[in-house]
Amino acid sequence: MWEVVKKKSNQVETTLAWMDRLFVDEEITKKIGEAMKKGESFGEEISRLYATPQTPPWHAEGRDISEHLRRMFAGLFGVLRGDHLVNLEEFRCQRIFIPEIQEMEETIGEYAATLQAFIYLHDIGKVETLSFSAPLGSKGSQEGFAQRDRHHPILATVRERAWFQKLWNAFALQYPKASAHELQAKFYDTYEIRAHYFRHAEIGAGNTYLPLCDRVSEAFRLGDRNERLLHFLIRYHMDAMNAPEVIDYLVHRATKDGLDGDDALDVLFAARFLDVTLGCVRYREGTYGVDYQPIFDAFLAEESARPVRRADRRVRIEKKKNEIERKILHEALLDGDAVFHLLGTPFGPERKEMMDTISALVHGEIETADFGSHSREILARVARARMALTQKETS
Repeated sequence: MWEVVKKKSNQVETTLAWMDRLFVDEEITKKIGEAMKKGESFGEEISRLYATPQTPPWHAEGRDISEHLRRMFAGLFGVLRGDHLVNLEEFRCQRIFIPEIQEMEETIGEYAATLQAFIYLHDIGKVETLSFSAPLGSKGSQEGFAQRDRHHPILATVRERAWFQKLWNAFALQYPKASAHELQAKFYDTYEIRAHYFRHAEIGAGNTYLPLCDRVSEAFRLGDRNERLLHFLIRYHMDAMNAPEVIDYLVHRATKDGLDGDDALDVLFAARFLDVTLGCVRYREGTYGVDYQPIFDAFLAEESARPVRRADRRVRIEKKKNEIERKILHEALLDGDAVFHLLGTPFGPERKEMMDTISALVHGEIETADFGSHSREILARVARARMALTQKETS
């Protein structure tokens, strides 16, 4: 459906293009296949989840929830292998959030096991909360999927689930060359059937699925703290984090559950990003896309609710950046001691001017500078530092 172009992980591309590239990457697709197979080993609950229907406008990934989970795993494994979220075009358009994006990337790496467990379990409540709706007069309504009040839904019967799948499969035979995304869109445009899962996060975090959660937690060796964190993620992953009071409430709930509120919030941001943004293909009026607004809203709400935390994050990231740069300059023999020894620069304001010039050269702010008889040597060191800095930024 979308043109797939193989690119290096440090090149800017749209999220849809990146995801398409991941799905033709042999290493990533192998990991996805292994992860999906592993899920089935946890019990029939996961197998039933895989086969549970989903529909646009929120889910155009494919007919079943298994396609949603596959995309979440693809995004997770892409980040873990070194693809940088700041290189996604949608994030590049919101540069004010780069510190948050970088921290979210680090969080995904730090909590990879917990997030894998979350992928399996976050939508488990959808198995028993599925209901269908279709507007009056639509083909879906004519097939028995009547309009319903989604806040007081009539749960889908076994017959309805089977009939939905039969309709979808028969429809798919008409378009043998269409992708899963295209089939979802065409079927939705034709029948206008929507799937709903009212209160699925609450149900999924309830007692019914505790034994399954225990099995998954044990398989990933989460331990007591991260298992409590996993329950927190499942329960609150559908909460719209678009207001300061919501952020405060979530931190309060995490703390009450015996978790560090700030850490839990970081992981919830990452989990929601994997779920709502990377895991979903939106479809509206003939257009496919990904939804970044929930994560941007969460960042803005956090800024209002906890401004000190956001300021501390920027200080911490800037400090880390400076430490990396100092190490690179030292290894390239461009630290103060090495440069002043080579040039014989005396104490005084000249030293600061000299280091400012070298910093500007390394960062590409100026093209060249005159260091007298040592110009060639200094510029060669600058070239090495530039290369090392670029490699570090994209590693």
